[in-house]
Amino acid sequence: MHTLLFFAFLNSFILSPNSVSTHGQIKVKVTNIEDIEGDILIGVFHDPEVFLERGKFLKGEIFPVKQLNSQEFIMTDIPFGTYAVAVYHDKNSNTYLDKNFFGVPKEPYGFYKHVRAKWSEPQFSEASFEFNEDNMMVEVELKYWANR
Repeated sequence: MHTLLFFAFLNSFILSPNSVSTHGQIKVKVTNIEDIEGDILIGVFHDPEVFLERGKFLKGEIFPVKQLNSQEFIMTDIPFGTYAVAVYHDKNSNTYLDKNFFGVPKEPYGFYKHVRAKWSEPQFSEASFEFNEDNMMVEVELKYWANR
């Protein structure tokens, strides 16, 4: 009987799912928030081929702006991998990065690694990072196109 219990106990460890974490959370610290209005939209992209295409992110979230200067937002349940983070301040809450007649953004935006994108969109490789820990913080500074 003891032998049977021992093997049942041993099997529970052998057959149990691996306890090694494969997902985590990314805390995105957004800086240079100049107005308490609208929303902050954050996209976590994993595919370089569709980087910055609307709706093609691995995870996207909309957060209300609650304070000036900086605010932190948590993106949960992100599988480990290589990602790029893009953020914009949607001041009128229409879920679009508003642009002028020439396609120039009228709302502040930013990328991880403070990538400077003025005359063209940045490449995935310029804003990407390796995510392989339970908790990670990345910082994105919002800028207006004219100030780049």
